[in-house]
Amino acid sequence: MNYLEIQCHLQFEKEITWFGYPETILRSVLGANLHRMCCIVKNQSKCSDCVLKDNCVYSWIFESHINKDSLSLTGRDKAPHPFILEYDQINPYEGIINITLLGKSMYFSPFIINAFIKAGENGIGKERIKYTITSLTSDSVEFFGNRTEIEAHTKKWDINEDNSDSRKIVGIELLTPCRIKSNGKYINRILIQDVLKSILRRVITLEELYGQPIKINTLDNFPYSIERDQRWVERRYVSSRTSTVMSLGGVVGKIHFSGALTNEQKNLLRAGELFHIGKNVAFGLGRIKLLYGEENDD
Repeated sequence: MNYLEIQCHLQFEKEITWFGYPETILRSVLGANLHRMCCIVKNQSKCSDCVLKDNCVYSWIFESHINKDSLSLTGRDKAPHPFILEYDQINPYEGIINITLLGKSMYFSPFIINAFIKAGENGIGKERIKYTITSLTSDSVEFFGNRTEIEAHTKKWDINEDNSDSRKIVGIELLTPCRIKSNGKYINRILIQDVLKSILRRVITLEELYGQPIKINTLDNFPYSIERDQRWVERRYVSSRTSTVMSLGGVVGKIHFSGALTNEQKNLLRAGELFHIGKNVAFGLGRIKLLYGEENDD
């Protein structure tokens, strides 16, 4: 599956305090500005009924629809979105939006960049604090979003890639709430097998929608793992467009494990770090960090 990583470096006009989680707020302003920019059928109540839905940037990014022939999403009417949003605060006046675009959505990066520019001009949060994008980068190189640059910075994730990284993965940190279901219920204690199974389900679906269908042997022989400092953190989100209230709680903390990982398992964990894990990823949830060697000694 091809993907593109972009970093938007923000400079706020004054100190910002986030009333809520930054990724959730940034997702909201991205969607609102994309909708204003792209929707030309203003009286259409639902994107799913619009004749232009298959060629609309907003619909492709935020109203991701499922092919009726989909094997991995049978019984569902909405697909995982083709983007992953992260936010890192540098100091009270600066931050970085990290956005990963999958498949076809890579070529919509100019629209997404412009949506974030508009959001900065209008201001965000309760105080409507304005910001400017001081730089756009991909792989630490200045990026403007033209087709040549997109193709130059496109990367590929492959389940069968030979993982030559000599560092030993010894743990995972759950940075933002991870929502993983088992037997129809969200679990509040996450082990390595839960993570790997969740990632596998996610990448199978993402590859079918935005890449190439993949085959993988049944996951087994999981390393022994224990959870550390795990706790359930509650998040709530209110849609400004539909006024729908969503509960977005999940588990944060660490998972430590011992034992050898197969090449496929290493690549799946790398996919989890790139594309997040569990439910509601588009809200910034399910962000993980792989821990190597001595990082697991605390």
